[in-house]
Amino acid sequence: MLYASTIAGAGLCFKSSVASRCLFEFSSHFFDFVTPSTVRPIGGKLDQVQSRKTIPPIQQPILQSAEDHFIDGRQVGALGDPETSHVEMYISFSLRSRQIIFAARVKAGERGANMIDVDDLLVGWVLEDQGMLEKGLFPTVREGTFHFVNQDLLHIPFFSPQIANNLLAKIEGILPRSQSVGLSTDIPLSSALIHAFNSAEEIQTRFQYSQIEPLHVLAALLAEESSQGVKLLHDSEITQEKVLLKLGSATEN
Repeated sequence: MLYASTIAGAGLCFKSSVASRCLFEFSSHFFDFVTPSTVRPIGGKLDQVQSRKTIPPIQQPILQSAEDHFIDGRQVGALGDPETSHVEMYISFSLRSRQIIFAARVKAGERGANMIDVDDLLVGWVLEDQGMLEKGLFPTVREGTFHFVNQDLLHIPFFSPQIANNLLAKIEGILPRSQSVGLSTDIPLSSALIHAFNSAEEIQTRFQYSQIEPLHVLAALLAEESSQGVKLLHDSEITQEKVLLKLGSATEN
């Protein structure tokens, strides 16, 4: 069975058509401390800034709030198959897409899910699209203490704020809830989610992108008709065909 766990230094690997491709890495790739002297260049990427502190998992806490509450590297190590946790990363998902996957794992754990499903990934997708990852995943950490690295400041959200907020509220109201599951616990991926990841790879290949981008993931999710969230999107006239048309026009340009 395929699991998602937070094994430091591991990757997210699919035993499927993307077998042995480890897609998810934490260490110093996702988070930075934000200090008063930190400089944010116009492009939004912190690069070679003296005050920057990127902290790998395990050795030191990776996030720290002003109240000295820690979210350590063991908790945000990586998502991965325990049997292949040391396989060298093959990053076929873009950084933004991997952040969406991480968000899905966090949200699935919050609701006490016994598996990460399509709707969890859809929630993660909306949070990333709206620039709400920090607030949506770590609401108790003081705003501005940390940020997801390499965020695209020129990103134009795919969903309108109204659609996004309505979708998040309705999905989180529909999904069953139980006792939360910590990030150190293995959670399997549903068969529907694995199918969606495989479809996303096919869409990436079709449009000749170097990595699987968020729109590839969304297009794949919109074909998973068993998902309550996908049905809500269809009700808002958001379909796979429209996403594919957008991808096609972007490729032509």
